[in-house]
Amino acid sequence: MTAERAREENTPHTGGVDDIGMSILSLVAHNEEKYEEPVGKTRLRKTFFLMTEELPCFRSRLNYKPKNHGPYSDTLEKCMAYLIDRDMLDERHESGYKKNLYITEHGRKLLGGALSNIGNDVIILLPQINDFLNGMSHDEMLAYVDLKYPGMAKNSDKYHDLIKPNALIPVMGLIEKRKITAQCGAELLGITYTEMYKKLGERLE
Repeated sequence: MTAERAREENTPHTGGVDDIGMSILSLVAHNEEKYEEPVGKTRLRKTFFLMTEELPCFRSRLNYKPKNHGPYSDTLEKCMAYLIDRDMLDERHESGYKKNLYITEHGRKLLGGALSNIGNDVIILLPQINDFLNGMSHDEMLAYVDLKYPGMAKNSDKYHDLIKPNALIPVMGLIEKRKITAQCGAELLGITYTEMYKKLGERLE
């Protein structure tokens, strides 16, 4: 028996999709309904990583590890691939290298009948994290996650070569967008609040 067949038999009312898969569908649907736009695969990965930092039960299951592009979960990647393969998500290559995810009619129908399979803590937390990341540029999002969790970025060439040496610009952007406080920005940059305040003043001159 294949892994896919076993999964379907274990979750007969959800088309073989477990709670992680349902959470992915929920995130994509939420973003389309609230912001009328798809979710990029990179943003989805970062969203679920941040969620695992708040929910230990998901942390052990998704088991993120530091890879070349920052925190990486093989389990999450397999869930996304399964949803795309079963026509629950539509993956499109847009804006050059960017890969976006759209929920299909099949995925929306499945989600509507199985929301109870997602824990209440996930239903509450996932949209909050998604809303927090929404509006960030790609560089701002990477800078926030990698600077906040440098252990997960230790194998990332982009972090060492681009993000860390040029972190001031995206961190300033996050402060100006009121995504983070100046104190949080100082902590991300590893400087004192006084130094951060001075840099903010220089930027306004």
